[in-house]
Formats: sequence, C-alpha cells, structure tokens
Amino acid sequence: PRSCGVCNCQLPSTRRFRPPNSRPAKMAVPGGGAAAALALTLLLLLRSCVSGATHASSALRHAVPRGDAGGGLCGQLLLPLGYPCTEHTVETDDGFLLSLQHIPHGKNGVADNTGPPVFLQHGLFQGGDTWFINSAEQSLGYILADNGFDVWIGNVRGTRWSKGHSTFTVHDKLFWDWSWQELAEYDLLAMLSYVYTVRQSKILYVGHSQGTIMGLAAFTLPEITKMISAAALLCPISYLDHVSASFVLRAVGMHLDQMLLTMGFHQLNFRRYGTSFPSLPFFLFGCDCNCPTR
Repeated sequence: PRSCGVCNCQLPSTRRFRPPNSRPAKMAVPGGGAAAALALTLLLLLRSCVSGATHASSALRHAVPRGDAGGGLCGQLLLPLGYPCTEHTVETDDGFLLSLQHIPHGKNGVADNTGPPVFLQHGLFQGGDTWFINSAEQSLGYILADNGFDVWIGNVRGTRWSKGHSTFTVHDKLFWDWSWQELAEYDLLAMLSYVYTVRQSKILYVGHSQGTIMGLAAFTLPEITKMISAAALLCPISYLDHVSASFVLRAVGMHLDQMLLTMGFHQLNFRRYGTSFPSLPFFLFGCDCNCPTR
C-alpha cells in the first residue's frame, strides 16, 4: 500500500560507504522519492520532539543470555501472561549490543517439544514489542508460540530494547551514524547467526516494513541465506518514487536535513522513553533533541 511506503521510508546515509563488495547490495531508492520521504520523516520527528557479526560459527562469543529483572520486554509483556521468555544480548561486529527475546513455546506448551525457529523483525519506529501489543489471539508473536513455533524477537540498534554499545552512548553522534544497510549487514547477521547457532536449524524469517528492506538487503549475503528456510515479508518496501505530497516536496526544497545537522541534532525521539533511531544524514530515525553533540 502507498501509505506503507511513505511512513516507512529508508534512506541511505550521507557518509561514505565501504566498497560494494564488502556490503550488501543497495536497494533502488530514486533521488526524488528518497528526498521526499526524508522530509516527511523529519517533519514528523520534529513535531514529536517539540511537543514533548558475527557469523554463525562465532555468534555465541558475542552473545550473553541473561535473566529478566522486570525491565525487559519479557518481564513487561510476556512473563506476566504466563509465556516462557528469556532475554539475550548479541554484539554486532561494529559494537552495538542488541536485545533478543526467546519464546520457546506457548504458555501451555511443552518445554522439550520446541517447533521450528521463526525470527520476527519489526518495522520502522517500532521494537520487538510490536508483535505482542494486541491480545494473545491477535498478536503474531503469541499466535506462533501457541501453535508450536520457537519464536525469536529481533530488536535493531537504537530502539527501546537495544540502546547499548561497547564504546558509544546514545549521546554520541557516532552512535547514530548508520542506515538500513548496517541493519542488514550487522544487526540482522548477528541476530540470525545467534539463533542459528543455538538451534542448529534453518530459520523462518518474518519481517514487517523496515524489517523487509533489511531482509531484502541481507538476503544478498550468502552467509545469511544459508541460515534461512523461508521468508514472509509484510508490507514490503524497496522504492520511494511514489511520494508526491506537495508539502513534503516543499520541505525537501528547504533542505531541512541540513538545517538540523547545522544545529547539531543527531538524534530524534518520538517518545522520550520509547523507540528511537538516528537523525538526519545519519538516518533520521529517532532522537532526543536535547542530547549534546560530541
């Protein structure tokens, strides 16, 4: 649908990338459409701020299973409803600490009768909780677990559940210096490698919106495709040239992205304590307008 493409735009970073043979293939993003989508994202984020790799063989060396003290996704959403859930932390090759949740079966399931692994990857401005926010009968995460699947939930860098880094903090500009290509090359590779190593089984991949463009890029990497048995792409996105709203096009002409950079903003946050992503040329996905530039 047209609205999905507008609301879930993915924009290339303005910094220089490494040679193509060391990165996943770029998705086609026509300049006009990307610029329009960029401006739309900026306007939405500004309004909000103003108002308020590892490969499978080494994945386990970068991962730390951990309990849940009540502050994680498991403790807040799943454990209170009787679903088994454990928290895991995976480190990407570029130092980001990502949160993974594991639901091995439904609340009435049998622990030693785990089904095939399925990995759920959320969309833009979301986190892993997006698969559980409705009732158990209407949320895909619960439905899959109750039907015998071994469910794993991914959370990309910068989201509510994945704000750690081995070197940087969320107040550092470099923490937000990435694009959806890094989400595919580093985040998805690290998370899928961990699941593949733990289960020793190919994975069913389900992505929504941003999770689909991550998948489409990641599936160009042999080390990822060998771990995937099948993929379901919900609200897939790869092109942005359909954006035609006049106010968005006018905002593009104002170069609002450069204005934000000049002002020193590198992070924008929809909700102060909710999901956040990078700022304008660093991607403009989530930001705290009060954070200092280092």
